[in-house]
Amino acid sequence: VSQAAARQRRGRAGRVQAGTCFRLFSSGTHTAMAKQQPPEMHRVPLDQLVLQVMSMGLGETWSFLAESLDPPPKAAVEQALSTLHAVGAIQGGVRGQWLGPARNGSKGSGVWKLSMLGTHLARMPVDVRLARMLVYAAVLGVTEPALTIAATLSSRSPFLSPFEKRQEADRAKRSFSRPRDKSDHILCVRAFEQWEAAKQGGGREERSFCEKNFLSSASLRTINDLRSQFREVLADSGFTSSKRGKVRRWDSAVGDESSNANADNTRVLRAVICAGLYPNVVRVQKPETTYVEQVAGAIAQAPTAKQLKMYTQVDGRVFLHPTSVNFVNADFVSPWLVFHQKQATTKVWIRDSSMVTPYALLLFGGELEVLHQRAEVHVDAWIRFAAAPRTAALLRGLRGLLDDAMEAKLANPEADVSNHPAIAALLRILAFE
Repeated sequence: VSQAAARQRRGRAGRVQAGTCFRLFSSGTHTAMAKQQPPEMHRVPLDQLVLQVMSMGLGETWSFLAESLDPPPKAAVEQALSTLHAVGAIQGGVRGQWLGPARNGSKGSGVWKLSMLGTHLARMPVDVRLARMLVYAAVLGVTEPALTIAATLSSRSPFLSPFEKRQEADRAKRSFSRPRDKSDHILCVRAFEQWEAAKQGGGREERSFCEKNFLSSASLRTINDLRSQFREVLADSGFTSSKRGKVRRWDSAVGDESSNANADNTRVLRAVICAGLYPNVVRVQKPETTYVEQVAGAIAQAPTAKQLKMYTQVDGRVFLHPTSVNFVNADFVSPWLVFHQKQATTKVWIRDSSMVTPYALLLFGGELEVLHQRAEVHVDAWIRFAAAPRTAALLRGLRGLLDDAMEAKLANPEADVSNHPAIAALLRILAFE
């Protein structure tokens, strides 16, 4: 809160009659506050802004933004370009050299320019990671559940947590999750689906459902509206058809059947979540195995959730937020999570997360590096997997074919690539992973 914001809020006490404003902080705290709130370019990630600057051809990104009244920190622009590179929105430059001089009068940030994917992402009024998730969802046939995830992450959480009923609300929230999910994002999909089913029974049934499960009807309706907006964006871009019709249980305006062919397949959905939220990756480190002596011999003791340690490449150790469904999980089949939002207080908290599998990271993550002599495959030099040389070569080949399929779809969004050999191979791998 700034001093200017405090003065503005004080005015609310006297709008219709004389009033009194009570502030829950001391005069000393007020004096120490900033006089004005920092400009938005100093407070929020610049991914979308930098993407728009590059798409409009306004010249070298940093040179353009430096002309603003309150230029953002150069490090923030570099971070934005790093993020855009990680999601595949820019190409042509040298990784790590984000603000190099322009060559031959080229537009964009130095030698960096928008990729074909970046051109499409720039047209979508949504966070670049979520936009990428929606594009991949349309290709892999999980558009409808991905729309729910994107809308939920773009709005206020629909889950309520009254102070006096916090434990009851937490149990109600976790009831939407299935043991194999290990995902806050899939949990939101299941909650939304059940709300839609309750809504078909009329207003009374909907209110009863929301009260029983501590859900906000207003937030769910906002999510529903955002889903419609995002669906229209995909249709306008050509990634889905705008025709009406039923696909499985969906009863609203949806895309063509190919864009929802795997709507009930959580393994494919999990891979799409990974494609969208990468490089926000958490590594789960389990403690050393301990054994308990039994009559039949020593038995390995399963670790508890408190014994697990979480790490990211940028922040080091992080912690799952207590509101996450994964906060109490200890039996992660895969030691990798992806997330959308983190919060730094006394610790760095991961507010939402989904467990993802090695194949999802290998096929939808960053740059692959195959180390044949060490029998390893690295993703962006820090995510490491053991792999026989032949397996590593096959994965790299499949990754190249998937990139070709995506390029074909991006070049002609209306093309149906669901029968592409790489897509078929990917679906078989995910089905038996």
